[in-house]
Amino acid sequence: MNARARRKNEIILLIRRVGRTTRPIIGNILSISPPTVSSIIRDLVKEKWVVADGYKESVGGRRAALFKLNPKLAYSVGLEMSLSTIAGVLIDLEGRIFARHTATTEVVDDWPRMRDHLLSTVETLLSAAKGAKVAGIGLGISGILDRENKVLSKFPQFESWVNLPVGNLLQEEFGLNVLLENNVTAAALAELKYGRGREADNFLYMHMGKAIGLGIVINGEVYKGATGAAGELGHIIIDPDGPICYCGNYGCLESVASPLALVKQAIGAIEKGVESKITSKVKGKLSKVTIRDIFEAAAESDRLASNIVEKAGEYTGLAVANLANLFNPQMFVLAGLLAEDDGFQLETVRRVFRSRVLPALRDVSHIEVSELSERPCPLGAATLVYEEMFERLKGPEEASQVMPESATLRRRGNKK
Repeated sequence: MNARARRKNEIILLIRRVGRTTRPIIGNILSISPPTVSSIIRDLVKEKWVVADGYKESVGGRRAALFKLNPKLAYSVGLEMSLSTIAGVLIDLEGRIFARHTATTEVVDDWPRMRDHLLSTVETLLSAAKGAKVAGIGLGISGILDRENKVLSKFPQFESWVNLPVGNLLQEEFGLNVLLENNVTAAALAELKYGRGREADNFLYMHMGKAIGLGIVINGEVYKGATGAAGELGHIIIDPDGPICYCGNYGCLESVASPLALVKQAIGAIEKGVESKITSKVKGKLSKVTIRDIFEAAAESDRLASNIVEKAGEYTGLAVANLANLFNPQMFVLAGLLAEDDGFQLETVRRVFRSRVLPALRDVSHIEVSELSERPCPLGAATLVYEEMFERLKGPEEASQVMPESATLRRRGNKK
């Protein structure tokens, strides 16, 4: 790579880091002469990497032109694959969502059916790109991943979903780069870029959904661990004498405080004769009980529901206190079903956290609920594609080599 190409990469990466900026600021930070900065910016505008974006306010003299990365440089596809749903979004470089698609199926161990939903979702989103360039596809999954080989090594809920080459399947079908990531890690990246994480360089993202997971952000970077498996919060032991978890251990946080655990507790108590408003909400059909029924009953001061939610909040508060002692974060961001109970559980989580955390850390970390209205995992998975694209500019590749390709509107191998 020649010196000019290297300077191009440096300017792109700087604008990515600082946002809208001027040529003089770029020159000062990177120690590049004004004529060289102006010449490279002209090239980057021609090549669609950069666009002009108004002028910087000035108290006197000529106003300096502002430049930013071109949000339409390339779209990115982000997906989340869960037990019964494929959710996808098409975003631009600034995280704006231009298309979304969700495919739902029954919760059954049927990989061919899920694969078809996955492919059709991507095809729908690529169609929405209308021939524009697409940086790639990011896929967030709950399970054990081999990121390097783009393989879903194990999906906990379905025993037959082992060593599935999900990434290569998408790559071969659509001709685009594909990245796999843990669903909660992807959601934490979305929170970092577009949510409450913009307020803190060190925070922990707790997803309290069907499963419980942790996204760890340290110094503005998502931490993944030695093998990418960091954040299995649902499997920390919170009650050694608690119920058995599907992982084989006893008393995991997920087995005592997840939505599924709370539903099991409610059904078990009602079957033993405990009276509850939950029963009337499902017209006596206990198999229909959901976490929302429990939340509603708790909000109506139902004793059983209130006790169940309170206990889950206590367990979660203990977990938060332990995490605060370990990581010393500025903030905890709670998301998922258990963060949507109108503050009933949040109040308990905060109370237990403050009573159990080290006193010196009590006022360091604060607990908030995510404000991201869209599904954060697909948004984060799409953003991961951009992160990888810009990371390549730090290596030997020139900007022209990193420039994304146009979308394939019809799947490769489609015989229509």
